[in-house]
Amino acid sequence: MRIRAAGVASIAAALLCGCHGSDPEPRTDAGRRGAKEAVMSESDRSTTDRLVDRWRWRHRLLVVRSDRDALLAEQASLVESREAAWVDREMKLVLLTTDGGLVVDRFVDGGPVGESFSSGVEHLLVDRYGLESGHQGIAAALVGKDGGVKARWSELVDPEAVFDLVDAMPMRIREVRETEE
Repeated sequence: MRIRAAGVASIAAALLCGCHGSDPEPRTDAGRRGAKEAVMSESDRSTTDRLVDRWRWRHRLLVVRSDRDALLAEQASLVESREAAWVDREMKLVLLTTDGGLVVDRFVDGGPVGESFSSGVEHLLVDRYGLESGHQGIAAALVGKDGGVKARWSELVDPEAVFDLVDAMPMRIREVRETEE
């Protein structure tokens, strides 16, 4: 499904995929495990595998998980402010909440646009990348093109910090060299 979102309310709606109830209070990861195990389907596993396969060797990821829509909106805004540099490094922003997620393809009118997915897929990605929200209510991981986690944060992530890490990666150094030749 392709969706367009702008601002905190729209990001919340985007992450809800238009099909899940909402809870205005931030939820903790405690107590959600049992329910998540029950709602994950074979389709969720298939979708997760498809996404991971699509990203591997093509994109670097910043995967951000929070139960607080305002934090996800702020992270999206930080990335949008450096969108050209983000695209140059073949980066994707993946926003996760307990109700689902959004793979941001681009920004339109101040909001992220991309493919949404279910809470079952969110759960599998949280497990894959080790993204349990900490005391600040947010967790993020930088994932390399090889699919491995390169760095983790428990706060909003400054795109410049991501660029510094990415630009030091051997694969990125090769990419820059190849484009200069």
